[in-house]
Amino acid sequence: MNEKLDNNLDKAYEQFSQDHEQLREELIGSLADHKAKRRIHIFIGSKIAKLAVAAMIIIAISLFIQLGQNGKSSDKTRPTTYFSLLSKARAAEQTLFEQDGIVHIVNEIIVYPVSANYKLPERISPQNLSPQQRDYLRTVNSWLDYNWLPLCSLKANGKLRFNQLKLSENTDGSYTITDHAWYDPTTGHFSRVMEVDEKVIFANSYDGQSVYFSETGPDSSVEILSQRVTDNFASPQNPAEFLGVGSGVRSSVQKDVSLPIREVTEDVLEDGAVVDVYKIGYADLLGDLNTYWLFKIRRDDGIAAEMEFVISGSTQLVVRRVLSETINTAAVSWNLNEIDHRLASGTDLKATIIPDMMIPNISLEYMINKAGFETYVFSHAPSWTDNVEIGDITDFASPSRRMFVITYQATDGRHVVFCQSHSFNKFFPSILKMGRLLWTSPNGFKLWHGGPYKWWTEMHMRSCGFEPAEDRIGYVIETPSGTFPSLAINGPVTKEELHSLIDSLVPAKEYIQLKKGDPNE
Repeated sequence: MNEKLDNNLDKAYEQFSQDHEQLREELIGSLADHKAKRRIHIFIGSKIAKLAVAAMIIIAISLFIQLGQNGKSSDKTRPTTYFSLLSKARAAEQTLFEQDGIVHIVNEIIVYPVSANYKLPERISPQNLSPQQRDYLRTVNSWLDYNWLPLCSLKANGKLRFNQLKLSENTDGSYTITDHAWYDPTTGHFSRVMEVDEKVIFANSYDGQSVYFSETGPDSSVEILSQRVTDNFASPQNPAEFLGVGSGVRSSVQKDVSLPIREVTEDVLEDGAVVDVYKIGYADLLGDLNTYWLFKIRRDDGIAAEMEFVISGSTQLVVRRVLSETINTAAVSWNLNEIDHRLASGTDLKATIIPDMMIPNISLEYMINKAGFETYVFSHAPSWTDNVEIGDITDFASPSRRMFVITYQATDGRHVVFCQSHSFNKFFPSILKMGRLLWTSPNGFKLWHGGPYKWWTEMHMRSCGFEPAEDRIGYVIETPSGTFPSLAINGPVTKEELHSLIDSLVPAKEYIQLKKGDPNE
């Protein structure tokens, strides 16, 4: 590209940076592969460099997070949705657990090498990134070291604990996790044992008096702990929620949210059963569908037979059912006594369990103590909302940290999602200069807008159980303490509403003090 064209495109870019978002999108399209488009790509370059993994995270969170039970779409005329698909599959699978005798099911999780199958998009050159973006790129490189799946376990209070099954990369080839479960429909007793190479990496059971569960200690060894059930304990009515194929995924999809079903095809399993294959995924920031799940539903009984995760045309994970039967006696006792000598440790841990990947309905005090940075809330909830909830999830780009998602549910569909994390605080400063400063509030908060907000606000909304509106909007907020929360609003707001919202931001710890001094509280 010659110098004159470079200069002209520089001027064009400067101009469209000040224009309306629609004009930006038109200019990006008209400049095709020239410098303006490259610079937009550089604007999101450090994110795009790991789009496949980022999309995996987004998809998994979209299937996994439940910040409450009330977020439902008002659209009752949609065709088959992802929610209805999995609801029907889970209902069909429940019949397996209603037979006479002890139900024994066996699933397999086949894990393929990760980074060997990933290719950096050709249109993204690390040489074009800023030093800050290259630093961030090195940070998120660790995302490619492993895949993961959500995994549920039963707690002593009868509720589900949402964990992460971290699947380490094996450069020598694939490996298989065998997942055995035994369930007694009469008593509700169960045992579940997951193992690799005959070494137990996870276990959970209930014997009528106590719940038994595995934990990985500081010496990287698996141990079995137990807790007496609480007085209000009740075993889940549907064991498919935590024992079936993909149970960690489906147990958390409790809202009628139409995650994108891209296509439906037909296939035949090894046993000759015909399956409908549902391709589910989000387009990345470049508009490509490189990362997706394939859900294979048996046509004869409607049961989910297999889940396959694909990145850039390469299979990363396969979860499938290999056996379902009824027997007289479980091979593993309800108290897990038989597995003590098979607990994994050290190098045996090709897959590990990270507890509490997501914790719903936390308090402000919990968020303040856990965050490690200044957190904020709106001192007055958006006037058009009537319910607020806070969720705590793993910050995937900074695994030792947590991300906090505050949702304000709206009666008119204009839901508000406010996210705060350590990774946002590190990433956004280097790219805000490519956005537009819309507003500086009297209390010192700066409101930034620009970039592919339609893309990430869709993820925010779907992850929190809300159907994304076409006219949703997204912002990044620069706070006085130097943090950078994201703000997604599921519909249009007036300038007055937006400014009032930003003006009401206060540190969470200050908000608590204000409430303590309020005689009406």
